[in-house]
Amino acid sequence: MQQIKHFTNAQDKIFASVVVDSQHHMLSCLWRSEALAAGQIDDVTEYCAQSIQTLKLHYWLNDVTCIQSPFHAHSAEAQKSALDRLHDTPLKKFALVSQREANPSRSALIHALKQCGVEIRTFKNLVLASEWLLLPSLEDEAWDKCDALAY
Repeated sequence: MQQIKHFTNAQDKIFASVVVDSQHHMLSCLWRSEALAAGQIDDVTEYCAQSIQTLKLHYWLNDVTCIQSPFHAHSAEAQKSALDRLHDTPLKKFALVSQREANPSRSALIHALKQCGVEIRTFKNLVLASEWLLLPSLEDEAWDKCDALAY
């Protein structure tokens, strides 16, 4: 079962959706807005961090391709505060989907996650990010334990 939470602005338009897939231990955050206020980013980041902690999720997909403006730099400290709670969680991987250049706020987010021991990668599309999060690498022993198909 997937749990979905939509975040809306003052005009009642959805600016972010968070989907929790407990079967795959994954949280997906999909942003869609031209511009975001720092408080909106902070609310979503706090909700994501709380969900990861409470539901013991392993993977976090954050798609910011639909955001026209960069995350506000003055939001970096609030994001770091929310992410500090991830230290004692089973979060293993974080995939950021973005087509924009790196900025100070994004760097602060990545630094905070690295401090938690989370593996981080940035992708230009959602498919590659999802594959990296959910599929074991070719070197993983998960493949050795699979039954071989005979043709």
